[in-house]
Amino acid sequence: MVIRKLREYLERNSIGILWVSAQMGISYRALLRVMDDGDFNMSTVDKICDYLDCQPGDLFEVKK
Repeated sequence: MVIRKLREYLERNSIGILWVSAQMGISYRALLRVMDDGDFNMSTVDKICDYLDCQPGDLFEVKK
């Protein structure tokens, strides 16, 4: 099972999702899909990681 941690990451760093959306030019809905249980593509995750200067492991956790 993959645990999505983008919401936690943003909250922990006092970053608002609307602000990230506006600054990155990624739609609010696309960010919500990454944060919640929606489908998303890895290019979106790559853009988020580049912008936030983090790794995918900071945003996702695999639990067995």
